[in-house]
Amino acid sequence: MIMRNTVMRLAAILCLLYLSSPIVAATEYTVPRPFGRVGIVSLLGTTFHGVHQGILVFGNAVYTAEVPAWEIDQDTAVFLTNTLVADGYSASVLKIAPTSADEFYVKKWVPAPNYGRLRQLAADQGYNTLIVVARSSDVHNRLIEPGFGLYALIKAVFPYASIDMQIEDVKTGKRLAYEFNGSTDAYPDKSLTWKDKFDSYSDQERERIRSGIENLVHKELLQILANKHIIRSDQKP
Repeated sequence: MIMRNTVMRLAAILCLLYLSSPIVAATEYTVPRPFGRVGIVSLLGTTFHGVHQGILVFGNAVYTAEVPAWEIDQDTAVFLTNTLVADGYSASVLKIAPTSADEFYVKKWVPAPNYGRLRQLAADQGYNTLIVVARSSDVHNRLIEPGFGLYALIKAVFPYASIDMQIEDVKTGKRLAYEFNGSTDAYPDKSLTWKDKFDSYSDQERERIRSGIENLVHKELLQILANKHIIRSDQKP
């Protein structure tokens, strides 16, 4: 009887403690902060791709142009850094200069970043986790070149960014997360028309293309981070 009374009193105390505790609403944002110092690098490069897909294969066209002044990698890395810092992470841009983005790709059938080399740089700079944004093939449309540019389907024109993001543990090399995202918005930019040469676009049109690419990259990065529960779902576009 004494044991039973003790158990009943204990149960009553636990019940009171539970009822008096503040109720915390369930949230999708349950990711801890195990990443430590996060180094971020973008390897999208400086090459713009113009890709036109016609009704028939004879209507297809592809060209490239170098746009180093756009600083797509700088914009991408800074945006990703600021997004993570705003969400409580310790993050900054990994220093790779004077090496170009192209020099960090391993040349094989499908070029991929040299993650080992990047991890070594990250270790030398005191990072625990490495995030790499890289060019990626579009699995849904093989005509679209990895990276960024302008994609035209007959007369509909879209700024595009075909990218992926990989997160690795600097010390062990373990891949913590990976996702491909791309590569165009659902709706074309009606202010743009397809032109067979990049030089044919006016400065104003080029600025619109650059801005469209940057905005798309930002949107894709937020989508990836939210999908992987690395940032709060309310930051998802």
